[in-house]
Amino acid sequence: MISYEKVRQSLKTLNMTVIVLNIIGLVFSVIGIASLYFTLNNEQFKATIPPEQLDVLKQSLSPFNIFMMVISLGLTIAIIVLAFQNRSKIAQDLEINYMPYFLGLGSILLSIVQIFLNQFSLISFAINLALASLYFSSYLKAKTLNEKEDIIDA
Repeated sequence: MISYEKVRQSLKTLNMTVIVLNIIGLVFSVIGIASLYFTLNNEQFKATIPPEQLDVLKQSLSPFNIFMMVISLGLTIAIIVLAFQNRSKIAQDLEINYMPYFLGLGSILLSIVQIFLNQFSLISFAINLALASLYFSSYLKAKTLNEKEDIIDA
């Protein structure tokens, strides 16, 4: 027999973890994008670094990378908003929305594609797999709680 209260507590913790990690990621992304932009517009800085490094910085602001950054920021904001909504739904014992977990898995997929298109990093890949397991286990807990009503009604 499933202890739905333990599942609810576990989902509360997982959902809060999703919120915190996405807020941290959002802050670092905004700081990173802003610093990259201001760095490339600073002539004194450009004069102090080797041309090879300057080319790498310029490549990071390619149209494709800018597009991926905007999509990633949008997904992160949507995940945060939906996860906050789920937080109150969990507390009120309402039906939980799966969308933040699906969006999280989508953002992980985009990140993995970007890892393979740019320089592959085993650490980044491992972090993305850990985040994917967080989103997937959150989804499974939410599904268990949402299906509780069907089992009780049957």
